[in-house]
Amino acid sequence: MVEFAGPERLTLDGFVRTVLEARRDPRPVVTDAAASYFGGHPGADTLVPLAGATLATVRLTDWLAHTPTAG
Repeated sequence: MVEFAGPERLTLDGFVRTVLEARRDPRPVVTDAAASYFGGHPGADTLVPLAGATLATVRLTDWLAHTPTAG
C-alpha cells in the first residue's frame, strides 16, 4: 500500500473547520473528545499516515484556494 498525505498535520475537526472557512460556510465545528469514530475511539495518531508516506507540498488552504466549490 502507498500512503500519501499533505505537508501539514491536521485533526479531523481542524480539517473540517478549514474547509468550511474556505467555503465561507458559517456552520460551527464542535469538538467532542468523547465522540466515537465508527464505534471506536481513535488516538491522536490513528488517522495519520505512517512513517515513509509520500508527503505532498501543497497545503490544504492553498489547495482549497484553487479548487472550485460544488454547488
